[in-house]
Amino acid sequence: MMSVMSIPFAIIAWSIYLLPRKSQLFWGRLIGAILYRKGARRSVIDQNLAIAFPKSEQAPIRETLARAAYTHLGNLALEILFLFGPMPLFVRKYCRLDGAENWSRARAQGRGIIFVSSHVGNWEVMSASGALLSGIDLMIVTKRLKPAWLHRAIERGRSRAGVLGTYEPRTMSRTQASLKKRNRRIRHGSVLRSSSGGTCSRFWSSDGNSCCDCNAREADGRGGSSGRELQNSRRALRHGYTPSSFVEKQRGPAVGDR
Repeated sequence: MMSVMSIPFAIIAWSIYLLPRKSQLFWGRLIGAILYRKGARRSVIDQNLAIAFPKSEQAPIRETLARAAYTHLGNLALEILFLFGPMPLFVRKYCRLDGAENWSRARAQGRGIIFVSSHVGNWEVMSASGALLSGIDLMIVTKRLKPAWLHRAIERGRSRAGVLGTYEPRTMSRTQASLKKRNRRIRHGSVLRSSSGGTCSRFWSSDGNSCCDCNAREADGRGGSSGRELQNSRRALRHGYTPSSFVEKQRGPAVGDR
């Protein structure tokens, strides 16, 4: 049953969905422009762009990409709003799923599957597209939202799209149980934490322990990659491997590669 707090969001979501696609994108750009003017998360955006484009003469590139990031953020917020009602219709009308044959081949092996993606794009639309357009039985690894009514509303929206969720701190036990019992496909979105100076995404190795795929950039002491993980990354790059393939070579194939 829909919460009273969810009703205004559902009305807005359906009103925007009924607009032509060009109008939807206009509203997304408008939300992005407002966020740009307000400077929402601007320090994070500036920090990341400064890492990618550090030269002073690249300032125009940084500014152009910052504006594009806000446009994307506006559209992202708008489309997540569709979880309050029209997400299944939106996905079937506007989305296309490429590479479903890869999932079919993996499924034919009769084991659970882990999808891994960077924390970019619209993860809610991505998951809903997999479930609705190809019948993938999906569980996403994510966090509980606050307040509680918002979490329940989003969870109902995911359920209508055929997507379940598992939430911290019990994600490990629930995902392993689902993979074993139901051959479920798990989507794991790894958050890139620029504030730590390094990124690390943990996965399961064939013996059930976690292994780590880290980038080669050093952490600044506030978290991120450990000394051994950084050493592995550097050795991997010297030998022509990506860090993930190097860890895989050392410890055996990850569950997601089975």
